[in-house]
Amino acid sequence: MKQKMLVPFASPFTNEGEARAAYDAVLRRNLRYGPQLKVFGNMVSKYVGVKYAIPVSSGTAALHAALLSIGIGPGSEVLVPSFSCAPPLIATLSVGAKPVFIDIERKTLNIDPDEVKKNITSKTKVIIPIHYAGHPAEMDALLEIAEEKSIHVIEDVAEALGAEYKGKKAGSLGYISILSFSPNKTITTGEGGMILSNDKEVYEKAKVVVDYGQKGRFNYVALGYNYHMTAVQAAIGIVQMRKINKILDRKRTIAKLYDQYFASISCVEVPSVNPSCKHAYMSYFIIFNSKKVRNKVLRYLNLRGIETRIYFPPLHLNSFYSKFTGKNKLNNTQYVSDRILNIPLSPSLSDSQIEYVASSIKEALSNNV
Repeated sequence: MKQKMLVPFASPFTNEGEARAAYDAVLRRNLRYGPQLKVFGNMVSKYVGVKYAIPVSSGTAALHAALLSIGIGPGSEVLVPSFSCAPPLIATLSVGAKPVFIDIERKTLNIDPDEVKKNITSKTKVIIPIHYAGHPAEMDALLEIAEEKSIHVIEDVAEALGAEYKGKKAGSLGYISILSFSPNKTITTGEGGMILSNDKEVYEKAKVVVDYGQKGRFNYVALGYNYHMTAVQAAIGIVQMRKINKILDRKRTIAKLYDQYFASISCVEVPSVNPSCKHAYMSYFIIFNSKKVRNKVLRYLNLRGIETRIYFPPLHLNSFYSKFTGKNKLNNTQYVSDRILNIPLSPSLSDSQIEYVASSIKEALSNNV
């Protein structure tokens, strides 16, 4: 058995540049407010290809503010995948709307447009496609449905900054889009998020929501929240944006290496990439042929010092969120969740670490483990 090597699941690509930027912001007393916020917002909006950007405190805050900015509340239904972490559901429930869980497609693990179509009612107001692991959802089909039924698409790009769909950046396709900058995302500000849109009215309303409901100091025009990103976080984000192409290139290289390592293993599936899309690879996953095999590999990797995640246990089976489960069977969600394992993928991984992860998985699958 090889010597144990510690391999983190996700490690942010940060160094002295981010430290100096944060230090400089502190010295200038740009703690909460500062020019860094506008610079960071402009960098991201230009990169994605949208007119307006609002840096906020988290991706969850961005989703909540996005729903409020388009008037979603009690009596509305929001279509969300169960194969997700909680923020889209939290945001939906926080505005008093009803979540409707939608199954995923097996190829990209994104929300299934056919299932979306089946679940639209007169109360449906929003579809939230989440570009799982960095692969864009089938946006043309979703936008066509939305236009036909006069409903909004909020594009959740938390996992997919840098991804492309038919030559357009993820985040530029929906009526309104959100980003997250937590440490496992493409770029990070430690914690934070952003609201993106080409619609000036949405932009103005969202600005009010994230600033206590103010339109100008102490001029309260709506119920609002303290969803500010700090200037220190934005300073870090500026440095991260300068590295984004390097980060994406390395992640895509690592994903190709993993693909090659696992190509000959019959009991696993690797991520599928639509030829019309460019994957951002926030995460790399393997789908095993059974839950038993997945769990065996998971345990072995843990013993070998390799961090893994199951992204995601279904929300509709969670003890708290199961109360919102409807009649949908969600068979693909269940199938994938029982068999998926997300393995380390970050730009700082060395080739030797990648080989260690891959060979450890092969060992776990052998009869000798």
